[in-house]
Amino acid sequence: MEMAWCDIAIATSGLTKYELAATGTPAILVSIDQSHDTVNQYFSDKNSVVDLGLIDEVSDEKLVDSIWALLDDVKERKRQSLAGQNLIKGNGVQNFVDEIFKYKNIRRNR
Repeated sequence: MEMAWCDIAIATSGLTKYELAATGTPAILVSIDQSHDTVNQYFSDKNSVVDLGLIDEVSDEKLVDSIWALLDDVKERKRQSLAGQNLIKGNGVQNFVDEIFKYKNIRRNR
């Protein structure tokens, strides 16, 4: 997988952010619409990406500055890498169900 050897990735919304997190690839995200921006913000809050927000509001200069800032900051890339791997641990179905129950504040009987 190409992500595993990248220093950084630049991606839009979608499932790619999950793959980037799982592989520990530092990333800069832009969102194609508000609903995707909400999901991308979660990854940003977990410190696994740099989220620039809605693509229509991101200038070329902001994107380029963000790329260089991330490339120049080895510690930040390492922090993002570890945060992503901690966020996506490969227990996808179980994690998904657990998050649904947490979100809905429902207790499961185990």
